[in-house]
Amino acid sequence: MHLEQRFPAWHGKHYVTLAELLVRLGSFGPDLTWHIEFAEIVDPRCVEART
Repeated sequence: MHLEQRFPAWHGKHYVTLAELLVRLGSFGPDLTWHIEFAEIVDPRCVEART
């Protein structure tokens, strides 16, 4: 059975890290298949993005 759930990293003003999410999921988390979707595109002229 395939069940797809979306969980945005930002909830209001609180950023939920993957580590925090895995702690909450407990032993169930590692058995899941994870997909990452990026909604932001970094400006290629940004110096921090190149390091």
